[in-house]
Amino acid sequence: MKKLLVFVLALLLMTGLTGCGKDKISDDWTDLEFLLDGNKYSFPHKFLPFNSKGWLLEENDEIQPGEYTDEYYEMWNNSFYDEENQLYATILVEFENETDKVQNIKDCTIWWISFSRMPYLGVELNNVYEIELAKGIKWGSTEKEIIAAYGNVAEDKRIAVEEDGYVALIYIDETDNMYSQMILYILDDGGLFMVDLEKYPYE
Repeated sequence: MKKLLVFVLALLLMTGLTGCGKDKISDDWTDLEFLLDGNKYSFPHKFLPFNSKGWLLEENDEIQPGEYTDEYYEMWNNSFYDEENQLYATILVEFENETDKVQNIKDCTIWWISFSRMPYLGVELNNVYEIELAKGIKWGSTEKEIIAAYGNVAEDKRIAVEEDGYVALIYIDETDNMYSQMILYILDDGGLFMVDLEKYPYE
């Protein structure tokens, strides 16, 4: 009886640990939550949570109060260097200073973020981070799977680039004085390969 009790307790502990192995994110894409290599990131996004997981940013620019960058910055991580292609799997970001003081970009809010498993179309990296969006959408998800998760888009929000063999689906939401946009780039024969997310208040 004692051995049985120990076995049951061990089984319960293992089950609990399995359930805690992965953070759960919102099923609403407009919340702009995502899993990056199993780690949860929630809006408003800042550089520090990325930096704590090894992501680096070379620049130390300052932004004036109320201003935002209109050119992207590149974050890289030594864990995601592809020796064969001699490229990092990078994350591109832009920042907004929502305060009334001059701020270093690393302290500002990220208003735009872009992930890609193919930094140059046609060059697929061998060592790339994993990304998961609302409702389980991840690298390789098909257009059909994405539409099943988020719904269809208007005709002018589905952009087909036939010469490069991909489509872009543009999802937009304007509620609670916030503008949210998600663009998903999907290869005809390889599924999701790039994601752009942006969110900012509007007047």
